[in-house]
Amino acid sequence: MSNLVKPLLVEFTGVTGSGKTTLVSAVKRHLAADGIVAFDAFDAILSIYGLRALKQPRLRQFIVELSAIIPFLFYILTGEGAALFSQAYRVISKTADSWWVALNLFWNINVRMGIYAMLRHLQRHTSSCRFLISDEGLLQLAHVMFVHIKAEPDLNEVVRFAEIVPKPDALIWVKVETEEVIFRTLQRGHRRAKNKSSTVEPFIKHAEAVYEALFSSATVRGLPLIIENSSPGKLKDNSSSLESRAEKIVQYLQQKYTTRVAHG
Repeated sequence: MSNLVKPLLVEFTGVTGSGKTTLVSAVKRHLAADGIVAFDAFDAILSIYGLRALKQPRLRQFIVELSAIIPFLFYILTGEGAALFSQAYRVISKTADSWWVALNLFWNINVRMGIYAMLRHLQRHTSSCRFLISDEGLLQLAHVMFVHIKAEPDLNEVVRFAEIVPKPDALIWVKVETEEVIFRTLQRGHRRAKNKSSTVEPFIKHAEAVYEALFSSATVRGLPLIIENSSPGKLKDNSSSLESRAEKIVQYLQQKYTTRVAHG
């Protein structure tokens, strides 16, 4: 095992409604066409139980979330996990729009931190794939912790978060124009934004402020591949198709993997 190259942990992050999940599916499709195995977080975890072929989305989610509880508890006993959870508790306790929202956010954090711990474990012990891909990774916790309808995000806390959050091996920041992501969120709905313009608009604008602060911080700036994922006709570089964006990401991931191999 020591002579094998470990898979890269890849994270897609961005404002809700930016199209992360759709891009992940397209990237996996392109990698598969090239004969390269990549697992998303759910597939990787379900494969532990021989359930990767399971199709029912809610059952898949239930199994993964249940599986994340114990790894979460072990993770917050580490210095890294304890620092991250401590900040999350402090921020959400002060800024969540209601106690019910706070409880849901804490569960979300439990799941994401547990999934991260499981993926890191799998990364150390598997050679069955080249990439482990997540669109709900630890950097996406910035959306959970700092983006609320009523409270303005504390950008100093965002910078602190950037300093302590573990970074993936490859990072893709998915961006969409403000008006379009507001429209998408209104169309598909969001539990916290309540599907009204009066709540969706501040929610999205707070999210954008958080991500700009996050990716301007010294510890994260320069790390991500930035993908403009607005609808066709709105991009200056004419890279308007989903497939062309997916291919760009695949090239980036292949370069990252080649670098990993070269450095042993």
